[in-house]
Amino acid sequence: MPLFLPDSYSHNSRHPVLSVVKQYYSFSAITDSTVHASDVVKELSSVPMVDALRWICTISSLITSPDGKSSQVQRRWAYDLFPEEWSERIDKQMSDDSQEPGLIFHRRSIWLVLQLAMLSCRKESSSESGVESSKHVARACFMANDLVTEIEAEAEAALSRSDVTEWMVGALVPTIGIEGGIDFEAIGRAFHLWEYSVSSPEFTNALATRRLPSFESAFTEKYGVPLGEFLRFCVTLYIRFFGTFLSSPTNPLLLEVATDEALMKFDDKVRGVSLELISQSCEELTIKLMRSRHLWPSDVTPLRERPLIEVERGKYCCPDLGLLTRSCIERVFFLLQDAYPPSRFREVFGSLFEAYVNWLLSKVVTVTGKGRILLEAPTFVGTADQAADGILYWVESAAVMEYKAGLLTTRQRYAGIPDELLKGIESKVATEKKGISQLAKNIARMISGENVQVESETFDLSSCRVFYPILVCFDESLGIHAVTKLLQRRLDAELEKRQVPSDRVGPLMLLSIHDFENFVTAGASLSMEHILREYGAHLRSQPRDYTATFSGVLSHKFGSQIDWEKSVPHLAHQELIKELTIRLGDVPKE
Repeated sequence: MPLFLPDSYSHNSRHPVLSVVKQYYSFSAITDSTVHASDVVKELSSVPMVDALRWICTISSLITSPDGKSSQVQRRWAYDLFPEEWSERIDKQMSDDSQEPGLIFHRRSIWLVLQLAMLSCRKESSSESGVESSKHVARACFMANDLVTEIEAEAEAALSRSDVTEWMVGALVPTIGIEGGIDFEAIGRAFHLWEYSVSSPEFTNALATRRLPSFESAFTEKYGVPLGEFLRFCVTLYIRFFGTFLSSPTNPLLLEVATDEALMKFDDKVRGVSLELISQSCEELTIKLMRSRHLWPSDVTPLRERPLIEVERGKYCCPDLGLLTRSCIERVFFLLQDAYPPSRFREVFGSLFEAYVNWLLSKVVTVTGKGRILLEAPTFVGTADQAADGILYWVESAAVMEYKAGLLTTRQRYAGIPDELLKGIESKVATEKKGISQLAKNIARMISGENVQVESETFDLSSCRVFYPILVCFDESLGIHAVTKLLQRRLDAELEKRQVPSDRVGPLMLLSIHDFENFVTAGASLSMEHILREYGAHLRSQPRDYTATFSGVLSHKFGSQIDWEKSVPHLAHQELIKELTIRLGDVPKE
């Protein structure tokens, strides 16, 4: 299991359909052999570095592809790559499993093998046959499952066993999202954030008030190339790597920039600067890996920052296509942060995030005039006090929303230090004046009869039978129910302090930006009020459901009624691919 459950946690309370927790097979359980780090290193030591990287990239691409999480698909790979005895034992184990069969390959073990390969593989050119190299690398990835289990067990042993909620937060947040596939929608979200939302009045006013340059100007001034071109170059790399995998999945090649027609259509400076910002040499990566870091299977910070490896001069591989697509969000976030004076970027990014969330809502609800449902940045009448970042107002209920644009630091998320993680979460969403406390205080004022206003229009929300407190977070690692339940305690205490009737306030709902985009997509065909009512009922009725997310519950309850292909990020991703196809000519498509 990739997650070790404390004794106080009932396995019967889990919901496998909704859970982010999945099972993988350990090498020792299948082969009855104990494995040590030295065994994995020995398996890799005979493989030239270039071959090891090519095959690590291949297995990584396989498991992040649409079918790659299928146990049956992985079983077929095992027959091709493992000794016959291993394959037969895996086959028997899968047949004996009463629940969903587990996986053989998963992302964290591959990340660990990549790091061990960088430190142990031979540096000379390829000499072995591709078949033999592929078998060594595949065996190493399977053997590494035991190392991942051991490393994570040691980290989890330091977590509180007296508080199951804190234990779950500490165990889940460092790994949330790691086992997902390629996040195509991150590309669409990136273009809405960095190109479209930046032209919103809210954001341009925020920049003007602080006398700060636009993102495009700041990025160009700092790095010498336009932000838009950098983004398009990153997406083109993703198209080329993914297209190569689709056309020849068992013959991994290195991407040679100088001979790639699509990449050569970008300006020389754009190519050069972009590659400097998102790639590193084998030597550079090896040095970074030798420094003190956090949990090896989940802390791949050097690759998050620069997801491409220059294996030979001008030739690149991508060990994780998911990290490459995520760089359109996360790498750009930190590059922009460095392009502004200290702390100034985060000041204005909150305004950008608010503009993006409100723009999403404007796609499915009325935002002006008669029948207005979304109240943007309402204030309490007669004061300058903001009542919320946004309120969804219906006849019998209201969703009171606060938008949180911060990201946990690398140390907070990956260090395996519970206090650091809990303090990080509190600093983002539960300070004395912001987040949870702010929600409780403002809901109490609305229930007591204080009216809110938007522009010149006044609204009396005191007659609403229920208020849904919602935090919308840019940080996707906070979307797990364990975090929601942790913060629910804080909300309950704040509401009790203000003597708010418990039957007037629904459970806290913490939606990551991914969850919120899905909420808006569902709102195109379903009542958003009904969705919140059903989700609130789920949270109330399943107090020990720590491992699910809003998106999981939404899909489970309403998935067949939602047209997921009409989500804003999905459509933006598709439009961008079309744009690049026209611009670059005949490049491999998805």
